[in-house]
Amino acid sequence: MTGRLGDSPFDPPGFGTLGGKRRRPRDASEQDLLRRSMYESAPGDALIDAIRPSGNSGVLWRVSVSSDELGVKLLGVARIDRSVIDAFGLSVGTAWTQTLADAMLEAAHAGEARRYAINALGMRSMSAGRLIENMSRRGTPKPIACRVVADLEATGLVDDRAMAEMIGRSILSRNPAGARVIEQRLRARAIRPEIAREVAHLLTGDRDQTADAVRVARKKLRSMSDRVAPDARQRRLLGSLARRGFAPGVCRDVVRRVLAEDPDEASRLS
Repeated sequence: MTGRLGDSPFDPPGFGTLGGKRRRPRDASEQDLLRRSMYESAPGDALIDAIRPSGNSGVLWRVSVSSDELGVKLLGVARIDRSVIDAFGLSVGTAWTQTLADAMLEAAHAGEARRYAINALGMRSMSAGRLIENMSRRGTPKPIACRVVADLEATGLVDDRAMAEMIGRSILSRNPAGARVIEQRLRARAIRPEIAREVAHLLTGDRDQTADAVRVARKKLRSMSDRVAPDARQRRLLGSLARRGFAPGVCRDVVRRVLAEDPDEASRLS
């Protein structure tokens, strides 16, 4: 049992973070503590006493329980998809056992994680790793987050390879770079290391690295002030190319070539 699942120290999935929205955290109420008891140590006399639609969409349903032992009636314990209710065969009068509580909590986590992912992906592309990170921060246990994301990958809603190729091409269209830099940028977006490495080499493998490095070096040289000393120009060009991920040999050759295009620079390097 995790300590913080929603807006309060114990707010079951679906109560406080529905659809990816998050309110300001608050202190636990008496109902929060009773709800925690229903999940952590379900009383022997607890029964489901109501199953009602939650909201106007008809997607989520609120499950409430009663327990004479705890002195509660119509205590909302879950807000879950109708499909989950059908899958568990829940109805008014069903015993709220510890086994059912554990299964419902897992199902509620999975449902909320999927709703969050669908909403997030509707706003922008996101890698599998980033989705899992975000779900975990929101309180979804990592094994459940991984399972939800795997299902989204199976349906094509999450595609790390396609996303990596799109990002890599965008980087190269703005400013050429070597495979190492492309890989670093992709991994920074939580794309799996093996996919980042493969896509980086795929996108740069058929490019003329020397021609790309010349473009970068010329652009950098044009931005330098005439007052920059020759040695400093050379160092800055080498550093700029190295940071873009070009091989050391390519960096040295291209810097000499670009500086040699300026007669004054050529005389200093000879």
